[in-house]
Amino acid sequence: MHTDEHTAEELNGMGYRNWKGERYTAKRVRSTRQTYGLPSYRERERKRLRDQGFTDAAEMADRLGLHEGSVRKMGKTADDPRVERAVIRTEGRIYCMYRANDHDELASRTPGDDGMNPQSTGEIPKAQQGAS
Repeated sequence: MHTDEHTAEELNGMGYRNWKGERYTAKRVRSTRQTYGLPSYRERERKRLRDQGFTDAAEMADRLGLHEGSVRKMGKTADDPRVERAVIRTEGRIYCMYRANDHDELASRTPGDDGMNPQSTGEIPKAQQGAS
């Protein structure tokens, strides 16, 4: 991973200095990168993941017809096979992208398709309760 901070550390470790003879900092690396139009680590990773079919949570929520928070929860817990999550860690921040499972039948499922009642409260319905 080559974040601006790691790049500065490597340049300094190899003995490089800027035109004033000063050590590199993440801010100086970022400024140089932006001046020359070079993508950041996060931008490169986002592009790589997008090329693999990953999107952000809002796009995935729209695709699946769910709330954005639901997509994040499904990706984080891995309880739902419809969503896969990729994590990009950059300088103390975490950025997540999501991809729908390749199986279209899973992506189009609605709650209850697995035979479970999504609104189950654990109570026995009155129609099934026996009279005593």
